Amino acid sequence: MSKLLSKALVVSLALYVVSLQTSMAGMEIFGWLSGILGLALFISKARSSGGVGSAFRKFLIPAVDHPVLSLFVVIVLGVLIAAPPEADKVFAIGSARWIFMFLLLRMAMSNFEFRNAEGFLRLGVVVAAVVGAYCIFQHFAGIDLIRGAPNTYAIFLRDDGSPYYRVEGFFTLPTTFAHNYAQWACLPFAYFLVRSRQKISALSGFALFSAILACVAILFSLTRGTWISFPIAFVVMVGLSRKDWIPK
Repeated sequence: MSKLLSKALVVSLALYVVSLQTSMAGMEIFGWLSGILGLALFISKARSSGGVGSAFRKFLIPAVDHPVLSLFVVIVLGVLIAAPPEADKVFAIGSARWIFMFLLLRMAMSNFEFRNAEGFLRLGVVVAAVVGAYCIFQHFAGIDLIRGAPNTYAIFLRDDGSPYYRVEGFFTLPTTFAHNYAQWACLPFAYFLVRSRQKISALSGFALFSAILACVAILFSLTRGTWISFPIAFVVMVGLSRKDWIPK
């Protein structure tokens, strides 16, 4: 059973990595699926080793979970105390369900031996490159290949009257795309920094190319928040890569 769950978890997490940059629905579906599979794998391994209760107590000890759980308590108290009478309190509290998905995913990742962890990183780099290339095409062509219609929502006119297409990637709004993509587009650059400390290879070169595509896509999104945060993140990553605790 554990082997079957492990294989299913690998597939689900791979789809989750792809959906992180392409689909809000996919994030929800494969995030919860991966979390549930991780929980099932955790229970299966705990039963085989004898003692589900002790395994759960050991899992819940890490202090990293405490602030997240405290945040959920604050959200619930805030809704119950401050929400107006006509507010949908169940919906408001339910919007914080990502906290439990986060905990389940952590359980999945911390209790699963990722023999192909490098494969997940490479997959994320490839997806970032594909999304970046698609956004550049979207900017110059003004066409949404997924929805089969011109990217009319994001058209702006330059001073000379020519159209300027604001990219939105695989999402429906440029700002939603930019703020989501910016955090995952940092992955190729981080991958390049770490791998280039070992040796320059085709993989590290492709990661740098993927990071450049991501930068151009973020630029064409016309989202000022990411214009500010993205360069700051790059500077921080470069600084961290020079620390001695980064593996060489």
